[in-house]
Amino acid sequence: MLRRSHGEAEAITRICIDKALEGDATAIRLCLERLVPVRKSRPVTIKLPTIETPEDVLAAMQAVVQSVAVGDTAPDDAQAIMGLLEQTRRAQELVDIES
Repeated sequence: MLRRSHGEAEAITRICIDKALEGDATAIRLCLERLVPVRKSRPVTIKLPTIETPEDVLAAMQAVVQSVAVGDTAPDDAQAIMGLLEQTRRAQELVDIES
């Protein structure tokens, strides 16, 4: 692995910034990725019922939809939660079929 001096890193960074300012799309993307990092997952709090039956899953899904409707939860966060609820529903269904 090659080690670069701090001065070289600054020079490379300056070149990237200059290219971005000239309109180079790749350089712009690289700069923006450093200035506005990709949002990482964060905890979301939604009061959900205890899930023991398919009806509970439906009630939980309705709670998620309501949370989005009132602006407490972002749609993309809700979509991730809905995916978890759907997996829970499928698991319950499988257990019921096997019983």
